[in-house]
Amino acid sequence: MNWNYNDEAANSTTPQINRQKSARNLGILEFDPSVPRAVFYDVKRDNRHTATLTQCDCNDFNRQKNFKPCMHIYRLAIEIGLIEAKYVDQNTQYRLFGAMAREEMERLRRLPFDVTEWGGWPLEIHESGMQKTRQYRGYAIKLSELEAVRIVEGGWVIHNYNVTLASCDCMDYRDRKLPCKHIYTAALVANITLPFTVAEYEIAQQDWKYVPLYLGGRSFTVAEYETTRDKSLAIAFDFLELPQAKTDTAICLFATLRADS
Repeated sequence: MNWNYNDEAANSTTPQINRQKSARNLGILEFDPSVPRAVFYDVKRDNRHTATLTQCDCNDFNRQKNFKPCMHIYRLAIEIGLIEAKYVDQNTQYRLFGAMAREEMERLRRLPFDVTEWGGWPLEIHESGMQKTRQYRGYAIKLSELEAVRIVEGGWVIHNYNVTLASCDCMDYRDRKLPCKHIYTAALVANITLPFTVAEYEIAQQDWKYVPLYLGGRSFTVAEYETTRDKSLAIAFDFLELPQAKTDTAICLFATLRADS
């Protein structure tokens, strides 16, 4: 009953991680930090449970032979700052990514037009992790799908979309009004230097762990995460340790969701 919320090993077993993930989806009906005590509502299961740091009336807690926090106790511990909320399930993950992507997109859109730069895009736009994923895909088109690129009067036709350095007919550009992979392909064909370099692209092609991803506008790679174990990047994955059997599929899915498909 003296559970150590700072014990990384105890709180990082698969069952406890899953409980922490589920904790993020609970609604709070009542909360008294002085006890501490809270009443939670689970929308998915349509039930409510009351928890303190030592007791909970849910089935998960009461069928355990040894004391281990259930998702309700974990949520209470998160609310009073005993444990960091660093694990999220897939649904929460997508919601967070969606919110972060919208915030970053709006930030980039607010940057002033710059007539001195190619396409009128301020340089800061291209430094965003959100945009580096599209630069990566621009290299893929230029270096592996050059037959998909045609030079026409006033610009290019790429994947059957009309493209200039300032605009494109594709859905990604129409939705975001920011450079898409086709605009970056055109920039590369025009010998424009991008923040995500060809050397970085070639490294990423040799090892998928160097494929650019983003989180809240920040550019990062799986290799960076494995080296630094940066907790702020843990949200990018369903797991902290990257099991080899799942890694390729998980990262490909993540990169696809983050980048312009």
